[in-house]
Amino acid sequence: MPFPLLAAFLVSAVGPLVKKALIAIGLGIVTYAGLQAAFDAAQAQIIANYGAMAGASLQLADLAGVGQTIGILLGALTARVGMVAASHIGRVL
Repeated sequence: MPFPLLAAFLVSAVGPLVKKALIAIGLGIVTYAGLQAAFDAAQAQIIANYGAMAGASLQLADLAGVGQTIGILLGALTARVGMVAASHIGRVL
């Protein structure tokens, strides 16, 4: 006889947790897809403008490490936006 009570308790306790987990996963997927599209567009624009520089200035910028700097900055921005998005998802739950 105690099994139906236990099953009812588990369904009532676990149901809201599963619902919150599915919402968080869906929100995370949508956020990731949107951010990925935005950063891909920004990266393509930056690379196109960087490649459009004149020959001598492009060589000087390469010697100064501007290409690596752009990569580091894009990676840092991606990490920061990811952390902010994760903290906002935590507030939703």
